[in-house]
Amino acid sequence: MAPDTRASTRSHHPCTHGRTWLPVVLLLAVLVAGLAGCSAEEPVEPEPETDVVVEPPAEEPAEPAEPVWQEQVSGVTDKLYGVAFVDPDTGWAVGGDGRGVILGTTDGGTTWAEVYTQDDYAFNAVHFIDSQTGWAAHQGDGESDIVKTTDGGQTWEKQTSGAVRSPNDVFFADADHGWIVTSAGQIWATADGGATWEQQESGVEGLANHLYDLHFVDAQTGWAVGWDRDGVIVATTDGGETWTRQDPTVEFLKAIFFVDAQNGWAVGQDGAVATTDGGQTWSAQDAGRRTLEDVFFIDAQSGWAVGAGSIVLSTTDGGATWNQERDGGAGTPVLYGVHFLDAGHGWVVGDDGVVLHYGIPEGTDG
Repeated sequence: MAPDTRASTRSHHPCTHGRTWLPVVLLLAVLVAGLAGCSAEEPVEPEPETDVVVEPPAEEPAEPAEPVWQEQVSGVTDKLYGVAFVDPDTGWAVGGDGRGVILGTTDGGTTWAEVYTQDDYAFNAVHFIDSQTGWAAHQGDGESDIVKTTDGGQTWEKQTSGAVRSPNDVFFADADHGWIVTSAGQIWATADGGATWEQQESGVEGLANHLYDLHFVDAQTGWAVGWDRDGVIVATTDGGETWTRQDPTVEFLKAIFFVDAQNGWAVGQDGAVATTDGGQTWSAQDAGRRTLEDVFFIDAQSGWAVGAGSIVLSTTDGGATWNQERDGGAGTPVLYGVHFLDAGHGWVVGDDGVVLHYGIPEGTDG
């Protein structure tokens, strides 16, 4: 039997054996190494998803509220001729129609109450030097034509000026020194808080003449306005010992106001005039040919004037220009008195118990 040579043939051809197994061995080594490397690495955890917080857009800051004119309820239908405030809460208004009435408020005019009344003679003017001490002047015959309070209006004491005709205005520079002007062109003065009064020589006395308003910047320096045949302005620098007539350039003046010894304004039937030299010269201002009853300034630039037809004028340039803030037209209440504490607090009074307040409305941010 012939010998089997297949086995010897496979075992004696090393080249054939290498081509068959070497690639397989190398592939297995690579796979093993790869698996070993993978098993040695830590598994990679996926990044946790994070919530994206979206901030709301920033709110625009609210615009500050601006002062506006609003009518207040006085509780009366009388004509109101004068108004005075000593702080944003505390004030008084006076007038009357067949009687005399003084109103008071302690909440800026939100509510008003009658604090003093009398059967005859309307009150024409009111003036306070602080929260406790004030005077009011009323139409009369010189007997008990002034009342005074020293307790904020809770009680009023009658005073007698001795004037021939009723006082139209009263003004005090301090607790002692005060003056009244009358419808007979008279000026009366007191140096003891109104206990006694003496007449001063105004230079315009006469039953057909009128002085309507006066204003002092201190106990020595003051002015009074009115009319005889023409417009009248008289001035003093010695407490009224002497009064000197000035030329107002217009007729029928009703009110005057000074912020210091140099800068002043007067208003009346023909509009407004102003001075910057204590009244040595007066110049007409373009306030329109309206009848203006009162004027008030808080500084040399900012002021208000009121009058017929419910008109309210304002200026921020010393009266070089006057702007109309309110105008009710013909037949609407006349506004007789205006008083401001500052640029954001003011009051106006007039016919039919009208009270207007200039300020930031309640419930809004100032």
